[in-house]
Amino acid sequence: MKSSLFIIIMILNFLLCANISEAESSYKLQNYQKHNILIGTLEDNEVLVVFSSIVDKQKQIVYYVAKIYRKGNKTTKVYNLCSEGQLVGCIDNEKCFYNDIKVSELIWKPIEEELQTTDTIYYVPCGLLTDISLEYCMDINGKRFYENYNIYRLSSSSVLSNHSMKRNKKRVSIWGGIDFYADLPRITEHECVDIMSVSKCNMYLADSYKAAVLINDELQQQGICSEFYFDNAATEERFKSQKWNNIDILFIETHGLFLDDYNISNINNKEDPMENHALALAGANYVLDGGIVPDSIDDGILTAREISELDLRNIDLAIISACKSAIGEIREDGVYGLMSGFKQAGVKSLIMTTDNIVDYVSGQLWVQFFHNMSEGMTKREALLEGLKYIMTMDGGTFSHPKYWTPFILIDGLE
Repeated sequence: MKSSLFIIIMILNFLLCANISEAESSYKLQNYQKHNILIGTLEDNEVLVVFSSIVDKQKQIVYYVAKIYRKGNKTTKVYNLCSEGQLVGCIDNEKCFYNDIKVSELIWKPIEEELQTTDTIYYVPCGLLTDISLEYCMDINGKRFYENYNIYRLSSSSVLSNHSMKRNKKRVSIWGGIDFYADLPRITEHECVDIMSVSKCNMYLADSYKAAVLINDELQQQGICSEFYFDNAATEERFKSQKWNNIDILFIETHGLFLDDYNISNINNKEDPMENHALALAGANYVLDGGIVPDSIDDGILTAREISELDLRNIDLAIISACKSAIGEIREDGVYGLMSGFKQAGVKSLIMTTDNIVDYVSGQLWVQFFHNMSEGMTKREALLEGLKYIMTMDGGTFSHPKYWTPFILIDGLE
């Protein structure tokens, strides 16, 4: 009996080890295949940096590492960077850290040997790094990284092998100067609770309207077709019903919302970040101030979930000029919010913001950006030149990093 039991145990152990060995081999094979695919997209002077985080559950500490992919490397190199606590200690609310080298010392210095023969960097941020515009950080020589390298921020490493170039812009959809207090269409019976919103969404973005008008004029002079939605015409209902298959660029300047900050009773799922992150369209303040809208009526609050369900595959560039539009909720499998909503909908590249922005500054930036695009600049060149203009306009009034570092280009490959 004991002999039979021993044999059974031996067989089970053999099968278990075989399964583990098979799983390990499969994992190694997948990593090997992924490595080969990624380095196959790179040139000799290019490097891909994929940041990831490791959680020490025992010490309850998050550590960041950098995985390096470059042509000629047989394996993926991994570099230890810093703890999340060290990174938090460098970041200040006024964004002064962009004028020193503290962040670069933690993030870029550990991998500097990989950058010595490089002029182009592609990087994929994760965790807290998604809140930082790493391309604008200062190096030890007092230069910003975008001045030393062609640096591109990616939503995922797969963008390198899947991207397509589309330079001819035929039609642009412009949304700005939105009336957040407009009457919601088709409301017949409702109950309004007398509670004021805690947001600044009730502030009309006057400069966004001026910028949208100038952008519209610029496009028409270039012979580019544009659709301009403003005031009470910029409704959620109209946004969802658009024929996006003939739109190449989407420009929208509005308020970015995190709905947990408001007294809204009918959020479908407060635990879902795709339901919590949203953009304000015409009439949004009715609900933000406590009004109740039937489920059958669009309430002026366009959530990341609703965006993800649209077909935006034809859009080459979406400019989402709203406070903290690039910020999402960090989960184990990624960061979820407006950016993931637009990417799931099929948008190829995005310009978004990592922090609060000033309406006047963003308005000036976008006018310059579209002018730069008309001169034949790439998206990256047009944005960087626009930011340089912001730094010098009005006698340098807006040269501080807090005014211009929030604007980032995502997946802007050309």
